[in-house]
Amino acid sequence: MDIVLINGVNFSEDNTEPQLGLIALKKVLNETFNVDIINFDTLYNQKKFFYTDDVNENIQEMAEYICRLNPRIASFYTICNTYPITILLAEKIKEINSEITVVFGGPQATLTSKETLENYPFVDIVARGEGETYITELVSAILKKSSLATVKGVAYRDEKGSICLTEMPSIIKGEELKEYTVLDLEQQPIWYFSLRLD
Repeated sequence: MDIVLINGVNFSEDNTEPQLGLIALKKVLNETFNVDIINFDTLYNQKKFFYTDDVNENIQEMAEYICRLNPRIASFYTICNTYPITILLAEKIKEINSEITVVFGGPQATLTSKETLENYPFVDIVARGEGETYITELVSAILKKSSLATVKGVAYRDEKGSICLTEMPSIIKGEELKEYTVLDLEQQPIWYFSLRLD
């Protein structure tokens, strides 16, 4: 698999609605890459993944689950209330398979992109702003191991370890939003209705 998009984890039965931003990104990426979405709270609600009372055990199980999919990129949607778990999960994934490129996106990572890269060496890239306009270019550059310097909207470390921030992408205008709207339930990610491990 090229990339998995991972929703924030609340350890809650209430966090089971599809994250529309991730679905929009999946729609864009599907044209070129093998991509899917994981929402552990949905899997828990469907009794296809089980939480315990031990957070570290849950993190280990989630990381192993993601790594079994053998993604080349693990991209996390970040928001303030799930950020601590996202950080722990990303770190564990890197411990299991250091070859996986870890990308953070979403509002929390966007607002703390420089600080995130400064404090968490296991986070490779922060995708800032609205990724729909540049996600294909970013994923292509990562998979080809080419320079990110011309990809708008990213924060990354250069060869010397210095943090670089490229120009922010334009905000998607109202009339352009329909290009990223997903209404066909047949195109929902695999976790939304059922689970399959290839």
